Amino acid sequence: MATQPPPGTPPSTFSPIPGIFDDALAAGGALSQPRAIKATPDSSKPFQVVPRGWVINDLEKLMPAPQRRTGIVQVMDVGSFIAVITDYKNEATRLYGIKPTVVRGQATQDPTMTAVFDDNNGQAAAWGQFRAFYPMPLSFEWNEWSARNGKPQSQEDFALFMEDRYLDVIEPSAADMLEVSRSISAVRGVSFKKVVHLTSGSNQFSYEDTIQASAGPTGTITVPELFKIAVPVFQGGGRFAVKARLRYRLDNNGRLSLWFDLIEPHRVIEEAVNDVWNQVSASTMLPVVNGVPAAERK
Repeated sequence: MATQPPPGTPPSTFSPIPGIFDDALAAGGALSQPRAIKATPDSSKPFQVVPRGWVINDLEKLMPAPQRRTGIVQVMDVGSFIAVITDYKNEATRLYGIKPTVVRGQATQDPTMTAVFDDNNGQAAAWGQFRAFYPMPLSFEWNEWSARNGKPQSQEDFALFMEDRYLDVIEPSAADMLEVSRSISAVRGVSFKKVVHLTSGSNQFSYEDTIQASAGPTGTITVPELFKIAVPVFQGGGRFAVKARLRYRLDNNGRLSLWFDLIEPHRVIEEAVNDVWNQVSASTMLPVVNGVPAAERK
């Protein structure tokens, strides 16, 4: 006597007659028909069940819209980062930030910020696959000054750089600094003899013209020992003041080398990072976690 299937079992699509291979193919075909699983009470995602070693086809692309947001939005300034967070934030959104690591006065780790819109929380796990990333790129102005920080330059190269960037100088005035750079640029073919430190805080360079007769005209150039610039640290960000100390070197032939040392630039970067964090938190009403988010779930 044949065994009857339990109540509620769907009818079989095959029988032992005429052939077991035909029955297996029919069963496999029935299993591979698209099915749907409820993702939420109001939505479902199609899937297929296929034998081991076969390809599994994700049919979400056939739906009118994806079931959830995924991907990483990358922005290049703090205003855009705030705008994206404001558009997509929800109860599962969390902000993460990395502050620069300072070793021997140098920032060795670049700051970044990440918003995870579908992050894990105390109530439920989440995929963490929809994010906004802000790499906090440094501004052109900051890179220009940093690239020459602590690097001796010839008299001419230093003067050209200061003429190009004199508008960044706020102490002494930009006009005064432009005049200093032009004075340095104008004195060529001379032999510098000595440097006198003045009570005003400036350095006075004495020189003798070597193009004319051996006893050619002499003169002096006065430059500030300290000056201050104000530049944005990050692209699209506010300006921050940085002090710089003017350095010099005279070689045995009377040639003058000039450069500047930015004073504790890493502290300025730290201040700029804190300013960005405060802007983002105040604008989005979300705290910033000092750390990195968990890896995306696969």
